[in-house]
Amino acid sequence: EKGRYVQCMSCHKGFHLSCLGTKEFGVNPGTVRRRNWSCHDCRVCLTCNMCVGSPSSDAPSKSIRQCSQCKCYVHMACLERAARDSALGDAKWKCEYCIECRHCGAWKSDAWFDDSTTCRGCHDRFSKGCFCPICEKVYRKDAGAMSQCSKCFKWVHAKCANLTQQAFDVLQNSPDMNFT
Repeated sequence: EKGRYVQCMSCHKGFHLSCLGTKEFGVNPGTVRRRNWSCHDCRVCLTCNMCVGSPSSDAPSKSIRQCSQCKCYVHMACLERAARDSALGDAKWKCEYCIECRHCGAWKSDAWFDDSTTCRGCHDRFSKGCFCPICEKVYRKDAGAMSQCSKCFKWVHAKCANLTQQAFDVLQNSPDMNFT
């Protein structure tokens, strides 16, 4: 990353990606590369590219939101209704480029749950109990090595239960052996 930079789409100043992640800027460099990016001096709406106000006016405005991760700005009027509703009163609001499902890593979803950390598919699976009780990550059919607890009957990732491959193989091949 050192030496690589990104340009602000408004003023065309260059910034090192490694510098953007510092406390001074507090920007996730990974999200900057996914979109047209504006520096903190330009204060441009991510959706319409119009100015959202001067940097000297740090007073919070109900008409704009700032992403808690990449620090971009968006006019509330530019957000789609669902995004606007979730942005109201949410201090840790994330823009469409920073939002990511904590279970599957998806960036797109028709609806977000749990403070915009869970996509609809994972939310539905979590609601049905399809998650490892140790790491609380949703699992799918292709989840890899998992064992069912003989007490609570929940499925657990072998890795989360600190099972070696050998111990996992023994459990899978011994129907009379219990895993708890």
